[in-house]
Amino acid sequence: MNFASALPLGFSSRCEIVDLWFNEDVNLTSLSAQLQNAMPAGIGILSMQSVDERAPALQTQIISAEYEVSVTEAMDRVRLKQKLGEIMANPTLPRQRRGKPYDLRPLIEKLELITENQIHMRLSAREGATGRPKRSYRYWRSQSNM
Repeated sequence: MNFASALPLGFSSRCEIVDLWFNEDVNLTSLSAQLQNAMPAGIGILSMQSVDERAPALQTQIISAEYEVSVTEAMDRVRLKQKLGEIMANPTLPRQRRGKPYDLRPLIEKLELITENQIHMRLSAREGATGRPKRSYRYWRSQSNM
């Protein structure tokens, strides 16, 4: 079992994609029903399909992921929308991770304020560089002077 672009601990999801390998052929309809019966309430299997085991791993097929971020502190909506626009207009966002510099900007495909406290993000998922949200936004706020 291998999750494609698994979320960090503490994040919830509306849709996860999983590769499962079996030692023998299985009936997908029966397997789907068995797995669904074993799932906790609120978790559902949307679809299953058989793929060639030589097919590329799911992780390599993910192009981007969409996230909804809840802003937990009161912020001025106009200012927040302005800051999101500035991030999108900026050609580079230099950062460091584990002591190595990288440019965060190419990983941000979309930032949009959808309600007073909800931000929609579409972040790129490429081999060797995947955009992911973080649980703490203090760093982002301090960098953007919010």
